[in-house]
Amino acid sequence: MNLYKFNDMTDHDIDVSPGQFIEELNQINYEVFDKQFDIKPNFDKQNVTLAMDSQNLLIKFKFFEI
Repeated sequence: MNLYKFNDMTDHDIDVSPGQFIEELNQINYEVFDKQFDIKPNFDKQNVTLAMDSQNLLIKFKFFEI
């Protein structure tokens, strides 16, 4: 079983700027998850990583301009 397989089959279209997206993530992180997530934007590579070390969880959001 491959536990670290990358899944790129979950594309979603959103109509907000990356800055607004990060603000919303921070708000949810503080209000719901008690600051458990580490949110790191990387504007050079157009992505945001969301990590929770206690659960060994890493989520990467990639932004594309159409």
